[in-house]
Amino acid sequence: RNIHAIRVYVAEFHPSMVTVVEGILRDATIGSLPAQQIFRFMLLAFAAGRAYQEANPTAAVDPHGYDG
Repeated sequence: RNIHAIRVYVAEFHPSMVTVVEGILRDATIGSLPAQQIFRFMLLAFAAGRAYQEANPTAAVDPHGYDG
């Protein structure tokens, strides 16, 4: 679910990074520890975003980050 969310977000808001993200995912899949760590961090960031949204349901939607 989070990997799909990352792919969708990057494709929509940072299309120039799609190749980079897909490369990191590919490298993580074949066992690159740095790539796995980067992707784990990205997954944690998406989970943190979801937790923030659940804890602050009335916060304004900001696809580029939270303003405070």
